[in-house]
Amino acid sequence: RQRDQVDLSRRNAIATARQRVQQSRQRLQQARQAKIAAEKSVQIARDVAARAAMERVDQTQDRIEQAKQSVQFARNNLRTAEIQRKRIGELYK
Repeated sequence: RQRDQVDLSRRNAIATARQRVQQSRQRLQQARQAKIAAEKSVQIARDVAARAAMERVDQTQDRIEQAKQSVQFARNNLRTAEIQRKRIGELYK
């Protein structure tokens, strides 16, 4: 009888240990899945940030181009005004 009780205790201990191992494996799997999900989230955030940064670069380049065109337009207006001033000056000589 005592031997049977010892065997039963050992079997129970083994069963408990197996359950703990199984639970640990499940927690490990969950942790791995959480890590993968976190890595995907980080990658998505990086992609979104990169796209937003590229959009800002494109917008800035557009503004630069518009500014260059404005400068060129102003230069042309200045040249036209200078030519007209010279013509008016010649008319009143």
